[in-house]
Formats: sequence, structure tokens, C-alpha cells
Amino acid sequence: MTLTSNRWCQIALTYTTGALALYTNGVPCVTNTASFAYPGLEVRMNGFAVGCALAGGGVANGVFEDLETFNYPLSTNDVFENFQLTQPPQLIPNLRMWLKADYGTATNSSGEVQTWLDGSGNGNDARQDDLNTRPTWVGSGIGGKPAIEFPGDRYFTLPNNLFGGASEAEAFVLLKAESDTPTNGRGLWAMGATLNNYYPKPDGTIVDSFCSDGFNSGIPSVSLETPHIYGVLSKTNEWTSRINGVIHFSKRANAAQFRTNSIRLGNGFGGSFAGHIGEALIYARALNAEERFAVERYLSQRYELTTYVPPASCTLAAFGVSTNQVSLTWNGSLSNTNLDFVVQRRSSTTSFSNIVILRNALSFLDSGLSANTTYYYRVKAVNYAGASAYSPEAGVTTLASGVRIPLEALRVWLKADCGHGGSPVNCWADQTTNNNSPYYEEGVTPRRPSWSTTAMNGRPAMSFLITNGFSMFKFATGWTQAEAFAVLKSLGSTSNNYSCLWLMSPPALAGWYPDDHGHIYENFGCTNGTLDTGVPLGGLFDLSAPHLYNVAAAPNFLASFLNNSQHYSTNVNGFGLADHPRLGWGANSNRFNGYISEIMFFNRILDSAERDALATNYFKQRYGLW
Repeated sequence: MTLTSNRWCQIALTYTTGALALYTNGVPCVTNTASFAYPGLEVRMNGFAVGCALAGGGVANGVFEDLETFNYPLSTNDVFENFQLTQPPQLIPNLRMWLKADYGTATNSSGEVQTWLDGSGNGNDARQDDLNTRPTWVGSGIGGKPAIEFPGDRYFTLPNNLFGGASEAEAFVLLKAESDTPTNGRGLWAMGATLNNYYPKPDGTIVDSFCSDGFNSGIPSVSLETPHIYGVLSKTNEWTSRINGVIHFSKRANAAQFRTNSIRLGNGFGGSFAGHIGEALIYARALNAEERFAVERYLSQRYELTTYVPPASCTLAAFGVSTNQVSLTWNGSLSNTNLDFVVQRRSSTTSFSNIVILRNALSFLDSGLSANTTYYYRVKAVNYAGASAYSPEAGVTTLASGVRIPLEALRVWLKADCGHGGSPVNCWADQTTNNNSPYYEEGVTPRRPSWSTTAMNGRPAMSFLITNGFSMFKFATGWTQAEAFAVLKSLGSTSNNYSCLWLMSPPALAGWYPDDHGHIYENFGCTNGTLDTGVPLGGLFDLSAPHLYNVAAAPNFLASFLNNSQHYSTNVNGFGLADHPRLGWGANSNRFNGYISEIMFFNRILDSAERDALATNYFKQRYGLW
């Protein structure tokens, strides 16, 4: 094994029954199955040597960042998974700038910093040559570690070529603000096309143009006065910000734009930051989920943001959905700090291996399985402090016959037990890869929805109680037909508000669920006018109870269903979907009064077998409906 000088490397050594294996950066490099004696009890009780051999041999010359020991041998999969989650920031490619308050801060006798050296080796130092505008170094600023103090009128400049050659970027900042609602707007940085960035504004909202033309991402769900991690990425068709690893805001409408002059840290041209910054990292690309978790975990552990290991899930439920799909659900708590879940699967003839690592999710649909075959699953939770034990195993057999859920036609998938942190919710992350996530739009949408853990037959739901709603990006470009499914319950209209489920029509048509006389008015896929689909079952269907509603639309066709039974059908319809969809509110600002647990939008109409399988095998079982 050969190591490269001055490059970080993670080394793992495993021992079992006389066999040794050595891994570097998660990959096996040396194995030996000769006879080796494990150190005896006397040696183990005296402790192990770190940095040198017990016999006084060679001595290490370098830096140890972290040391972990286990009382059992790690599998190859365990080693690789651990490396994915814990690799140091330097090992993640395209690190463009790394500022740490305990490194490279040149100060004067008053602690004012003229130069903050870039630790990435790229020379992207932060500077302030004006003596009256220099931030100050403090020895115990965040988590007992050094930080740079920005008093509200001082900042650094960064090199003009900081983003040279980049087409996307992602940044992480460990910081705390002086106030959640400052008297004047406080700008964190200037790194995009527009000016007037605020962290936060006097009204508590965050306005950020990191490598973009800027977004008002609303009021965060956590206090900015507490130490936290702010992360943001900008690339074509995505701008996403996160706080402590949980999505704060995300929008698909984005074109990456990079500032090439007057790049600043601690000033957004509308005002200067007031607070402390411990570290700032910028990558010249968007990271993948494992890399992002590794950076966040590094910052959280270094500054002691998360100090508890999550508890194990005590319940894991699994049921077959089709011949090749299984639905999994487990207990857990989503909060305003990121929580990953590692899902493993085995068959009766294979051992457990990872199938997915999920962020802030309490359910998963496994696909690509064999028909009429028994599988076993287990789940563990992972946060920045460590991992829980695995849940008890859950066994399930796939169906012997039937059709599958057509995931290839699924364009938006929202689940109340996935894709967000605690309440209130600024962004409800789309569980497909299309990033069609509903978001709170400051000054446009009503108040942010809240998250209820048990509102839908004991399952989680989003709470839309007249005052809440989301905006959505146009997700139906080029569609010629569509079908939507929603698990919900409506508390009905009030004297001054008709309960509006959504706005999904190109003209701003009304759509009530229901109106004050119990009628459902539908606008999904309609262009000729809102359709009065009548009173469900002549008033015998209880919309206030958890139920499944779905509607299919195409030119000259619209049909709706309640609990998989047809409610309405017509061959008079002009088809089209909204350019600016809304969820939880609609035309005339009428807002939904009720709860929503899950929504699916397909880019085609499902056939009767697909619709029946999705309704009966998935939704009915998952939520205990009808």
C-alpha cells in the first residue's frame, strides 16, 4: 500500500478468524488469510498504540483527524458506507475554497484580520486591506472554537476568479447570526448576478443570490442565532438551500450565474453580516448526497452541533405492492437537523446489503424484485453524531401476479413522511428525480404548511388549514394527458373561504374540495372551465375522513374517483395544465382546509389495472383506507 504525501486518507483494518483486510478510502487494497494471532487480553487491557508500533518501530508523521474502533469485524459494505459518510472535505473533488477560523488568520494586535488564508491550496484567500472594515478573530466564537466576528459593518473581498471555469457550485458555511430579525438587513455574501443579499432581512427572511439571480427563500424553521450549517447549491435547473442538512428552499427555475468582480464574504451590498463564521467551503460543482453528508457531518462534529446518536426504529412494516415492488414504512422523527436512513435487503439465500440511503424519509418503495419471492429488510438511522442499531427485520413476499406502479410515468411524488424537516415546512421535496418540489414563495403564497405526525389514520400529513399553501414550478410541459392521486381529508368550506385543493388549470379556474354545498369543483387539466362534479354519493361520502381522490384528464375526457370508485366522468373537456401550479390554494386565493398525506402526478392516464393496483395494493394498505 502506498500513500500520497500531504493527502488525506481513510484507512480501515479488519480482523476475523486469522484473516486481515486493509482498506484505503473505502476500497480494499490488501488482504491476507494467513494465520494471525489476535492480541491477547493482557495486551488489549494495556491499550493499543496509535502512531507507532508497540515494538518501538516506525513512528507516524502526519495528522489524525478521527479514530473509531469496533468490537466486531466490518464487512466490505460497512467500510465503504462509512467512508461515504465520513470522508474529509479535502478528499471530495473540486474544493475551490476552504476558510477555517483556526487556520491562516493574519491579525493585528486588536485581532482584526487582514488576510484569511484559503486552506484548499488554491490561493483563494479572503482579504480586507481597509483597516476600518476588517472583521475580528475571536478565540471562542462557535462551539468553543475560533470564529471570525462580523459586527455588521465589516467584510472580506474574495478573488474575482473564484468561480473561474465553473458551471455549477455548492457552498457550506458554519455560522450564527446576531439576530433573527435585525433592525437592518444583514448580507452574508455577494456571489451571484444580483445584489441585496440578506441573512436575514428585518422580517426574518433569507434572500440569497449565490451563483444565481436571487431568491427570497422565506423564514427558516430554525433560529439563525444558534450555530448552524447553511448550505446552498446552484446549477442548471436547480437552486437549493439547506439548513443543518434539511432542505430550506428549492426551485427548479434556475440558471447558474457567477459573479466575476466584487465578490464578498460578510457583505451582500444591501448590508453587512452581523454574527460569527467558523468555516466556509466552496466547491466548483454540486455534490452528491453522500459527499454533502460528509461535509455536513464534519462541520457538525467539529462544532458539536449534534451530540446524540439517533434511536433505532422499533417498527418496520413491509407489504407487497406488485410482482416486483415492496413498500416499506418505519417509525422515526423528522426534525430540523438532517437524518439519513440506511435501508438494507436480503433474500433467503443472500446476506444483507445496502439498497438505498435516504435523507429525511420514513418510507421507501423498493423496485426491481422477483415475483412471488420473500425478501427481508432492516433500517438504521444515521445523523451527524453516529448511527443507531438496525431495526428488527421485516419479511415480505412480492405478489405472484398483477401489474406494477408505473414509476417511469411518475413526474411528481410528495409524501408527508419524506422530504422535509420539522414544522413549519418551507419546501416539500419531490421524491422523484425531477425536482418538482412545492415551495413557499415569500410575498406570494399563503403561510407555510405544518407537519402533523398522525393526522391520517395514524400516518403523517401536511396541514393546510385555510391559511397555508405552496407554489409549484411548471411540471407538465408537453403533456397531452395526466392523472393525479391524493390521499387527503377535507374539513370543508367556511363562510368566507371555499376549500380549494389546488390550481392545476392554465386559466385561473376555481376548484373547490368541496364548496359550501358539498360539491367538488375540479380544475385539474381543464381549459374550458371548472367542472362541477357533484356531491360525492349524494352526500353519503365523508370527505372529512381519510380517503383517496384521483382525477384523470385528456382532451375530451375527465374522470374522477373516490376510494377507487368512479365519482364523475365527462367527454367535454379542453386539456391543459397550469404554468404556475398551486397546492393548497387556488384562484381567488381560496385555500384548502384539511390534510394531505401523499400526492402523485403522472404524465399519462393509467389504465384500469394500473389504477386499481395503485389504489388497492399501495394507497389502501399504506393508509388503512376504505
